[in-house]
Amino acid sequence: SYLEDYGKQQAACANLCSIPGIGMKTALAIFAEAGDISRFPSARKFASFLGVAPRISGTGGKVTVLCIRKSGKSTVKKMLFMCAMDYLRTSLRKGVQSEWIKTRLESGVSRQKLICAIMNRLARIAYAVLKTGQPFNPAKSNLVKSLR
Repeated sequence: SYLEDYGKQQAACANLCSIPGIGMKTALAIFAEAGDISRFPSARKFASFLGVAPRISGTGGKVTVLCIRKSGKSTVKKMLFMCAMDYLRTSLRKGVQSEWIKTRLESGVSRQKLICAIMNRLARIAYAVLKTGQPFNPAKSNLVKSLR
C-alpha cells in the first residue's frame, strides 16, 4: 500500500521496525504521532504523551505504580498493546530470554500488567531510536534480544 511504501522510504520508520515486536504500520503510527522528537525532553514524557506511562501515586513515602492512563493517543496505544501482547506470547512460546520479563513473571505480576510494562518499554525504546536516528541495538536493552 501507499503507507507501507512511504514507511520504507523513511529511515526513522525502518529504524523503528528494527525493534522486536514493532511492524511497519505501528512504526508509521509512532513516527506520525511523534513529529519532531526533540520536543520531548525525556522518554518518560514521550511515553506519557502516547498514554502508556503508568500513573504513579504516593503518600507517606510509599510509592504505588498504578495502571496506564486512559488519555493519550488511542490508535498508537492499541497498536502498542497488540505488539506487546504478541511480543509476550512469542517470547513465552520460544522461551523467555529476558531477565526483565523472567523476574516479573516469577514475582507473580499479572500478564495484563506485564503487557502494559512492555508497552511502556517499547515506547521508551522507540523514543531512543527516534532520538538517536540509529536502529535498535539489542546489546543496549534488556528486552528479549530476538524473537525470530
